[in-house]
Amino acid sequence: MQKAALDGQKGVALTDHGNMFGAFKFVNEAKKAGVKPILGCEFYMVEDRRKTSFAKSKGERDKRYHQLLLAKNKTGYKNLTKLCSLGFIDGMYGKFPRIDKELILEYHEGLIATSCCIGAEIPQTILRGEDEKAEEMVKWWLDLFGEDFYIELQRHRGMDNVTIRNEHNQIIPSGKSQEDVNQVLLSLAKKYNIKTICTNDSHYVEEEDADPHDVLLCVNTGNLKNDIKGDGKGERFAFPSSDFYFKSQQEMAQLFKDVPQAVDHTMEIWDKIDTLDLARDVVLPKYPLPGNFHSEMEYLRHLTYTGAEDRYGEITEKIRERLEFELARCQLILQRAQRRTDLFQNLFGRQFTDLECCQMAGQRALIEHRSGAQQSDDNGVRFGDPGRILVCRQGENPGKLGFLLLSHSVPSNS
Repeated sequence: MQKAALDGQKGVALTDHGNMFGAFKFVNEAKKAGVKPILGCEFYMVEDRRKTSFAKSKGERDKRYHQLLLAKNKTGYKNLTKLCSLGFIDGMYGKFPRIDKELILEYHEGLIATSCCIGAEIPQTILRGEDEKAEEMVKWWLDLFGEDFYIELQRHRGMDNVTIRNEHNQIIPSGKSQEDVNQVLLSLAKKYNIKTICTNDSHYVEEEDADPHDVLLCVNTGNLKNDIKGDGKGERFAFPSSDFYFKSQQEMAQLFKDVPQAVDHTMEIWDKIDTLDLARDVVLPKYPLPGNFHSEMEYLRHLTYTGAEDRYGEITEKIRERLEFELARCQLILQRAQRRTDLFQNLFGRQFTDLECCQMAGQRALIEHRSGAQQSDDNGVRFGDPGRILVCRQGENPGKLGFLLLSHSVPSNS
């Protein structure tokens, strides 16, 4: 971010693969640096996100293509997050959250799309020599996004003979370079009057960071640095050159001096995109309190003691001491803007008759089903042990709910 600001760049885009986990921090840092944050994602796109079984004997594989989408406005940001979420929920295969065109058709409003990098469907189709098929793909994206679809150009050293997978799932040289792909893309842009933009695949800040980045790749993949680089079996993943760094305006202008309009159109995207503010208060449902209660804490205290009376019959001094101790802790939580969490969990739980297990990790609270909590004789869990999960029997009356407040967060391995 600092490099972009010092270079006089007006905006920076974050387009991680398959996720937007860095969006909030990215927006905050961009604002500090005085540059416009451009939020996007380079999705893993497949033909059918629901397909998770492939017959390798028949040459089937999970054909994933990269696809860049940028949020123009708040609607676009919401659709971007929706696509990311659905990638993990509906399209997860191995470690890859995947989307498909069915989802893009549904959630494309407010988004900008490009032909993306060498790993996208259009460039990959060109590398296989299927230019007519690539043209049909361009027309699909153009029909859907109109003026918000751009042809993307990249120029990296070491991309002189890009590899592809053939019909037998073998990795072979395509015989074509990244620039060969660019020239086909430029001809399609001219034919369909599509604006071009130029980008650089940036994985580190400075060119001298290429070697440390390569070391990190080895750590990630479990390889040694002196292992053979390549895409084939027994070879380790590595970038083909040190050209995948964050380039300056001058470097990009020089690199694309023969297509200066691509530089200008990149700024057009900057103009289209709204500056988004992702910071907001904690969003929790607000439920009306019963008429005879004046505060959420008062109602929570009532629920807690009602549940304890149902469970133990008599509230002994020891039980009362424990409840007051935990209620005091809950008061601190409420004072830290978590004002409706416990109440929401109680009221929310009443809507489900098939409640099996309620867990609030980190909230120091657990919903107790009055008649359904299992005793230690059944599952080895003593009722009231800090940091434990109580299991509620399926199908029992969900209206009989109380609270047992515990003094520790629920362990992740429970």
